[in-house]
Amino acid sequence: MKLTRFFLNKLKNNKTYIYPTFNGWKFLSLTLILLIAGILYQSNFLLLFDLFIFSFFICMMLYTHENIRPINIRIIKINDGFADEYASCILQIENKYSQSYHIQLQIHDKQINLDNIEYQQKQIHEISFKLPPQRGVHEFNLKLKTDFPFGLFRSFRIIEKNIKFLAYPKPIMDQQLSPELNLYSIAKEEGEELEIATYQPGIPLARVLWNKSHKELNYRKIQPAQEVPLLNASLQKEKDLEATLRTISYWLKKFQHSKKNLLLKLDQKNILLSNQEDYQRELKKLALFHI
Repeated sequence: MKLTRFFLNKLKNNKTYIYPTFNGWKFLSLTLILLIAGILYQSNFLLLFDLFIFSFFICMMLYTHENIRPINIRIIKINDGFADEYASCILQIENKYSQSYHIQLQIHDKQINLDNIEYQQKQIHEISFKLPPQRGVHEFNLKLKTDFPFGLFRSFRIIEKNIKFLAYPKPIMDQQLSPELNLYSIAKEEGEELEIATYQPGIPLARVLWNKSHKELNYRKIQPAQEVPLLNASLQKEKDLEATLRTISYWLKKFQHSKKNLLLKLDQKNILLSNQEDYQRELKKLALFHI
């Protein structure tokens, strides 16, 4: 009883499944034919040969199962993407107990082949796949499978269930709903990032630093005002909501790839986007809007 519980718990925690392929069923049928022929003709040679190939069949089942069982995978990073475009995740793969061969790693509709996973050696792999056309949160399973060495059995493991990927609105510009893109001037505040320089003739005396000047006059060199594109949009219209989200996503993707600043005026709220984190934050808000 204790031995039975031990193996049941081991299979439950491991969750490695195996089943015969079409070639495996044909091979098993051959063993049955040889068994029947050996009994009918009373041939010890056929019975002995049948026992040999049936033992080979069982050994291949155990080998295929053990080829995938000791592999451990850890998700390092998930890279979200736009709807109907590619997302990716970075994985660390390690084999703790033995060496594995010809493993397939599958997530959603994408599969990569891992020819050889060395014993106690960590490998980093990135797998990319296409997201569904709908925005929002999508869940996928990460699966390992193999039919090595002879394709008689196929073994698989579900490494991680319901991995969440976020699909941003599909970046398509709607000509009828396209927000106006205007230049908006933003001046830096006085005293911010100011440079002290030597006074030159023609500089206004109001900029001279009289208290800090000793042997020579210094003045404040004010940085010029920067012009930032303004994207003006509204999400109040329920009728054209998805088209508006796709159009905003189009402009955010365009400015994110060009690494330029953008002032997003969304429902009378000004949001300055100046780095990748700002763009990712606003895209996530658009992806989850009213979901």
